[in-house]
Amino acid sequence: MITRDTATYPNGALEFPYVYLLDMGNTDNLCFKQATTVVDAHENLIVRGIIKISGNNSTYIPRLEIIDASDDVITGGTALAVDYLDSYDGSITDWQRVSVNYRNTTAAPKTVIIRLSCGTASQDVYCSWDYSTSKQWLGR
Repeated sequence: MITRDTATYPNGALEFPYVYLLDMGNTDNLCFKQATTVVDAHENLIVRGIIKISGNNSTYIPRLEIIDASDDVITGGTALAVDYLDSYDGSITDWQRVSVNYRNTTAAPKTVIIRLSCGTASQDVYCSWDYSTSKQWLGR
């Protein structure tokens, strides 16, 4: 279950407008918050996120991913970019930052999924992210 949380908010991270609680309940199933966007030709996608865990998450390490929408990792694809928590064993229960970047080097727009996921039973995971795009210099 995913809910927008208003009680837990990171100090000094006002760049993130919302914080979400990924509540695993008592199951080890994958839980994620995602959004779909289009990365134009020769454009960079930069995603910055924050994750807060309440205990050991080594069964499925919380991560932030950029995924090709036509090749989802849930169905066997490979992420275009992924960043895992540095500390996922529960030794750090404060906010941790993650970030991923993707450059569309093709001449066509690409639809991608931005996904923050976790998968450990009975552990609360709080998260948020934001993203921006920029055109790369083409050297012409």
